[in-house]
Amino acid sequence: MRFRVLDGWRGVCALCVALFHLDILSPVYSAGFVRNSWLFVDFFFVLSGFVITHGYAERLATGRVFADFALRRFWRVWPLHIVVLIAFLAVEGARSLIQAQGLVTFADPPFSGATAATRLPSNILLLQALGINDRLTWNGPSWSISSEFWTYLIFAGTLSLSGLAARRFAIFSEMRTTAFVLAALLAASYAALVSLSRDIDVSFNLGLLRCLSGFLAGYFTYRAWCATTPKFGSSAELSVLAVVIVFVATAGHGAASFAAPLVFSVAVYVFASEQGLISAWMSRPLFDWLGRSSYSIYLWHAFIIANLIDRPVQFIAKATHRDLTTFVAGFDGSPLKVITLGGDVASLAVTIAYLATVLAVAGLSRRWIEAPSAKLSGMLFRRRLAP
Repeated sequence: MRFRVLDGWRGVCALCVALFHLDILSPVYSAGFVRNSWLFVDFFFVLSGFVITHGYAERLATGRVFADFALRRFWRVWPLHIVVLIAFLAVEGARSLIQAQGLVTFADPPFSGATAATRLPSNILLLQALGINDRLTWNGPSWSISSEFWTYLIFAGTLSLSGLAARRFAIFSEMRTTAFVLAALLAASYAALVSLSRDIDVSFNLGLLRCLSGFLAGYFTYRAWCATTPKFGSSAELSVLAVVIVFVATAGHGAASFAAPLVFSVAVYVFASEQGLISAWMSRPLFDWLGRSSYSIYLWHAFIIANLIDRPVQFIAKATHRDLTTFVAGFDGSPLKVITLGGDVASLAVTIAYLATVLAVAGLSRRWIEAPSAKLSGMLFRRRLAP
């Protein structure tokens, strides 16, 4: 069973994250909802926990499919991740050659800072969210992919070991034993996250704790959904959508952001029923396509910003001797440099063009990278697990 509505929301949220990362001053940029759309990464974590539990939890508890599960999840996330990383690497290589020829001297030297060659191994091995680096590196948003992959393994290992313990000692049922262990893991990861950070906006350093908290919240959301089999209609969907919008627009970088796993768990719980008018709308082909393309949207958007917007703007500014940037107050009051194009019309036009480019690239990426890698994965790992 595929939860089409939830998958459609995943695509919408991926676009919101892509819009959040676009630092072009415009009416859209300044909206509180957009400025806080980084919170939708936590929706991804909750939804992953919900969907993975639905698809794999019972078989993982048998302890016989851990290796198959791990390999399948690796081949789901790694191929596109490595292709985008190669694209970043190719750009850095081209910049290095151009600078070596004396044609241009870049303010940010090739293979330095976030794109230093020494940071490649951690990115290749999906380790970039485990505190190895002191900042976001190469394809910044991929920290969440690193977090999810290791969360998959922790989740699968916990289910396998809990199931084994329940069968061997026969004190509690497999489900109760697993639920108890996962509840303890959720409490520990969430408590550590709250104690070590002032808000939930952590990535390269504490990203695994953030992902674990959301993912395990998704696990318990699925268990609650199965136990209650709710049938929510339009009023419930409208209410929870309003709550999500208000929460994202107002939570910001503060203690309230720690409620993200709970807020998004409620949203997933309600929309999993797929009963209301909003669900009917979200079941349309456009949102189905967005959901299927969400991974490509998420992984390509930073590359598009860096190489089709930021660097061309820098080149134009240098060629015309104009300053196309200004400073706005960041979430903590510190100055944040953003691009300014001289008016709302121009900035909105570029924003729309950017989103269109992201969608176009995502469509091509899903067709030519994700689909072939999924097909190859299916050939390599025969059907001990559902694809």
